[in-house]
Amino acid sequence: MREWEMDPRFRPYSIRSGFYGVYHIGHITLDWGLITSLVKRWRHKTHTFHLPVGEMTITLQDIAIILGLRIHGFPITGTCDIDWSLLCYELLGVTPPTSKINKLAISTRWLCHQFSHPPIDLDDATLIGSALFTDGYARAFILRLIGSILFTDKKGTHIHMCYLPLLRNLTQTSM
Repeated sequence: MREWEMDPRFRPYSIRSGFYGVYHIGHITLDWGLITSLVKRWRHKTHTFHLPVGEMTITLQDIAIILGLRIHGFPITGTCDIDWSLLCYELLGVTPPTSKINKLAISTRWLCHQFSHPPIDLDDATLIGSALFTDGYARAFILRLIGSILFTDKKGTHIHMCYLPLLRNLTQTSM
């Protein structure tokens, strides 16, 4: 997320949607030595780490506390039978070129290029009055958080668009 800093004008949207804690995590540098040590201490039968001081496991509640995300509520379900270009236009205000969509994923580079720098001359009155514009930028930013921190792929070049319909109502996202 280093190449895409949050514009202060969009902070209320990330707070309202419940993703502000995820933004503060930022880019995670992997410590391969630590990961290797933990893998060696993992016991598949008990789903615990066997450490010199005792057993330890990571729970969903631990993740919720670290990321500041809610873990209670209904399971998330959806369909992949969607016209993704139309959905992008509806929720982001822009239709990505077909070359920037790979099956069910959108190019991370295109998303950053399109949304990482909102117009500087945009005053607060215009910002507040243009819900499609502000919600589109907020949704793109949150989609990037989801695709780069929570559910990354190996390359980091694309973000699965199945998360985009879940950002339709930003207030309901945090519930």
